[in-house]
Order: sequence, then structure tokens, then C-alpha cells
Amino acid sequence: AVPPATPGSLAKAAGYQEWHVQFDGGTLNGMDIGRRYELCVDADGAGGPLLVGGSGFSLFTTTAALLEPSTVLPEDAQSVVLTCDGPCGIVAAFVGADCVTALAPVDIGLGGAAPTV
Repeated sequence: AVPPATPGSLAKAAGYQEWHVQFDGGTLNGMDIGRRYELCVDADGAGGPLLVGGSGFSLFTTTAALLEPSTVLPEDAQSVVLTCDGPCGIVAAFVGADCVTALAPVDIGLGGAAPTV
């Protein structure tokens, strides 16, 4: 079941043309792992006349919390470490320009071994 809309607080980064969205602890509970959710915005806030609409961005829910390093060389035997905040369960990973067509399977190492790309 899709949870109801989850409000977040927006703050503009000083000196930048970017906004930071913060979802308070627990507000994302109930979202299905491995699913995309649309990021909705209300351009003039809850009290304004404009309606909520799609931002054109989506969020993907995962227990993966950290990928180190976040860049690899286009060479054989590149390693990355994926850290999970929750249960990782059975994991399969692929490298691709998108997640529709995989370019290369990734050998997932368990028990502290780094996966090899």
C-alpha cells in the first residue's frame, strides 16, 4: 500500500539556487523498498492558490545508505562497498546507463569482501 503524501520541510541553501528537502524521522516509514515515488511540490506553500504538482523528479527507496567510492575507472576489477541501513537481503547489482538494460553484472561479495565491477 502506498503511504499517504509525506510532507517535508524545504530550506534554501544560502548563496545557492538549490533547495534542501528534509523529511523528519519516521515520516518515510511504510514506503515499499525497491520502489520509485514521485517528489511533489507546492510552489507557493500550503496556504497559496497554486496546486501541488509533480517536480519531474522521483525518489527510489532502498536500504542502501552509502556507496564508496562513488566513482570508478572504466577498467576491470574496480571495487565499491555498499553499506545498508537496514537488511540488505539478497542483493544483485548491475552497472548501466539506466536500470533497464544492464551493461555488466556485479559480483557481490559478502562478509566484508568488496564487490568487484
